[in-house]
Amino acid sequence: MNYGQVMQKIKNGLTGDVEKDREYLRGQIIEYRDHFDSREIAKSCIQMMYELTPDAKVIADSKKRALKEGEEPWRGVEADFEEARLNKFQRHYDTARQISDELVRKVEELAVFQDDDENEYKVFSEPMDELLYVALFKPQKRLRRAELPYVDIYYQNGGFNFDSRKYKEAAESFRKAIDWCPVNPMPMFEYMETLKELGDNGEYKKIALFTFKVATTPEMLAKSYRYLGHFYLTNKAWEPALVCYRKSLKYHDVNGMAQREMSYIKFRLFGKKTDYTEEETSEICREFGIPEGPDPLVVSIAEENGQKYLDAEELDKAVYFFTIEQKLTKERELKDLIDELNEELLDL
Repeated sequence: MNYGQVMQKIKNGLTGDVEKDREYLRGQIIEYRDHFDSREIAKSCIQMMYELTPDAKVIADSKKRALKEGEEPWRGVEADFEEARLNKFQRHYDTARQISDELVRKVEELAVFQDDDENEYKVFSEPMDELLYVALFKPQKRLRRAELPYVDIYYQNGGFNFDSRKYKEAAESFRKAIDWCPVNPMPMFEYMETLKELGDNGEYKKIALFTFKVATTPEMLAKSYRYLGHFYLTNKAWEPALVCYRKSLKYHDVNGMAQREMSYIKFRLFGKKTDYTEEETSEICREFGIPEGPDPLVVSIAEENGQKYLDAEELDKAVYFFTIEQKLTKERELKDLIDELNEELLDL
């Protein structure tokens, strides 16, 4: 059956009973998860689940609408997410947070994409993320993609709670975002902001060090150094803090905050040497466990996959992975290769 036939069959099975229909739709997502159009089927089922309410009349009307051909898609997760974002843009902060809180409640109530004995669900926005997750966490179950933007939903909600100074709630949302994609450092950076407010230095340092393992761009790597630098700064460990901020500028040299913190540290170290040699910098890194540059695993995954797709003549994918490697390592020869591949792609 094609997508349209599958969806018509699913819609014909709706009963109008909220709990039965939700359980039924969850089952349909699982039943068709190996179908060619599994992603679209899952999204459509989620939209139907999302709009179910205990109001019998609304349910009956919704079922009628669902059976009509050519009807506009139901207002779903993406619409509420954008509404919250728009309200924040319009400075309606309380309304934005309320919409986001309700969105979190609804998607958790849907209870779709839950791990079972054979399958594990994650959210990956980039091909590199999935490869890195497999390499780092070595999942024993079949890895499947959740067709809901859980990371974005919890990341947004965490931000709203943080702005409202609800730090415990913010930390919980950021942790959930991290759980859905443990190789995306962006929620980790925001989680560390909440840890600053909550005074949890131990967890802060642990997360800061882990972000180096999943930093796939120079900007992410620079942030990792800045957040680790902040840890040493607050603990008055001036030398490692200075090294971290200085290294961050190697990967993102236009950050004013790093410059200001370096000036402050140099003031605190007045009369002491602060212009470390390369050897002295490496010694400080070894002493304090500071990573020196991009994580070797990240670089090797990008390199191996770039070469794999180059050999297979899938040039767009080769460029994607080689670009990750080149931006982190700044290899000139690799940049020349990427330019050549891009020219070939333009000629196709």
